Amino acid sequence: MSAVRGLADGQALPGRPPAAFTPCSDPLSRFYSKMTAHPEWPTFSRLMRESGVPPLKINQAWGLLMSGIEYLDELKKANDSWGFNPYYEALGRLVSEELEITPGTTMALWAGGLGVSDYAEAKGHTTLESSRLGKVIMALKLHSSWPLLGPMWNVLSRAFVARASSDVHIYMRSYDPNSVLIRAEVPGLREVQALNENVRLHWHALYTDKDGKTSEITPKGDLSKDAEFANRDLCVAAMFNYLIYRNEDPDNISAQLMKELLGDKLPESTTGEAKTSTSSPKKYSLKK
Repeated sequence: MSAVRGLADGQALPGRPPAAFTPCSDPLSRFYSKMTAHPEWPTFSRLMRESGVPPLKINQAWGLLMSGIEYLDELKKANDSWGFNPYYEALGRLVSEELEITPGTTMALWAGGLGVSDYAEAKGHTTLESSRLGKVIMALKLHSSWPLLGPMWNVLSRAFVARASSDVHIYMRSYDPNSVLIRAEVPGLREVQALNENVRLHWHALYTDKDGKTSEITPKGDLSKDAEFANRDLCVAAMFNYLIYRNEDPDNISAQLMKELLGDKLPESTTGEAKTSTSSPKKYSLKK
């Protein structure tokens, strides 16, 4: 896991770029008309075969993936709005089985930098990125433009969440109401819960110190190896209290994002600055 503070991996919310994603100056769009000529087709095909996906499904998935990218690229060139992508939606339906939860683990969702996904996986959970399909796509670049890939991850997120059947652990290192987690994944979980009472949500608030060590914030405001909350509001309130009143790292990105989120609602001390860990913590709640 990265040792970068706050949002490890330097990732700003709400995007979710693959770990291997590196912008380049040479887009790969010239390969889309001949899908198997794309330079990463052999890698995709091999990794999918190794994960047990049959050849026909591999070809179909790759075709939908390439068509989805090309579709968005054409809209971008025409300055058209980006909405429903029929190819990505079809891809999400096709690969549902490849998003299954690894036996012996439980589902985990996350927000606050890709390092949180690594943390959740290390805790014994399956994240979208560690699913069979997720691992394959994470190993690819696909295109130099993240806006062409982000909608694909959003579709896969919804398909992944739809497979929830028992406990789901939600790890947050920062809070953004416009993140994929809050805007799409959690509402999707609520729909699943309405049909399956066995789906239970466990919320975790994370803090990464300046040395890169990640801990979980307890309801009492301490740091621990394991801690959870019954709902989002309690989790976010505990995160707020720790980031604003207990955090001693001025460069912590999660704390900076929390202050930006609250804006002029942030309580001030007599010096005009947010209270530090030397002050008595206030109780704060974020309502829906």
